[in-house]
Amino acid sequence: SYHTCALQSGGEVQCWGGSNVGQLGDGKNASSYVPVLVRGISTAIAVSVGNAHTCALLQNGMVQCWGSNFYGQLGIGSTVDSDIPIGISSFFYTYGRPTYSTAPVTVVGLNNAISLSSRADHTCALLNDGTIQCWGYNGTWQLSDGTRYNVSSSPLVISAIRNATDVTAGSTHSCALLADGTAQCWGQGRFNGLGVQDKPFSYTPVPVMGSGRVGFLDTSSAQRWADVDTVLAWGEASNPQTLTPAGQASQELSGYRYRSYPGDHILAVNAHGPAKLYYLGPLSSHTVLDLGLLSGWLLKAKP
Repeated sequence: SYHTCALQSGGEVQCWGGSNVGQLGDGKNASSYVPVLVRGISTAIAVSVGNAHTCALLQNGMVQCWGSNFYGQLGIGSTVDSDIPIGISSFFYTYGRPTYSTAPVTVVGLNNAISLSSRADHTCALLNDGTIQCWGYNGTWQLSDGTRYNVSSSPLVISAIRNATDVTAGSTHSCALLADGTAQCWGQGRFNGLGVQDKPFSYTPVPVMGSGRVGFLDTSSAQRWADVDTVLAWGEASNPQTLTPAGQASQELSGYRYRSYPGDHILAVNAHGPAKLYYLGPLSSHTVLDLGLLSGWLLKAKP
């Protein structure tokens, strides 16, 4: 990928970097070394970047994507035209018709997604009923439909997964975290991406060896927890009278990373789905207070 996107605290998305197939989502097809606002998105709660496409999860549970549609990455039910007038790329085309969108288009059939993950040329979304749907390129069985070297321009249900709490897409495989704390993966296992020894591929989910009681699943989970600690440390420095002692180690319990302070003050961030900061304590009458997206606090902690 030659582009990057960031979720803003107000629900907008900004992108920057290379753009030859609309990856920046600003209605143009030009690279930018400064962040540009993605057109038409104001209620995003998560964003994920693939090789040449990007997808955003909205507050209403719908998903919108932009960029390349050569492998069906936009999820609009077709690998050719999007529902936004666009030009033809010299590389990403099918029978001379457009295969990319410079602005967000809506993924068909999804209205209850709670998290998503894009990588390479496919995307997977976790729905609020614990199921997972994926779309895009299927060259290494990462869509789990039993075929290979094909694409799906509409979301496909991963039929073997019914109780997932998180999902992540790798370049050539996909993985799900289940409610019992175990993980299952499908796709290419050539580089041990499936977590199973001597398993070169699997088009159906297979249990990851030794994955009992996994707390969080992501190919970049370490970065997420690092962001949590950055925000909590900033909060301690900004509120020394309340959040003391500063610099204590974060703890993990029941899907949250948290720090507890004298006086019953607790700050926590959820492990699954869009990361949010929560407070529990006397300042909220001992009820859980949603302080908003972690990404918004991270902008304050890392100006």
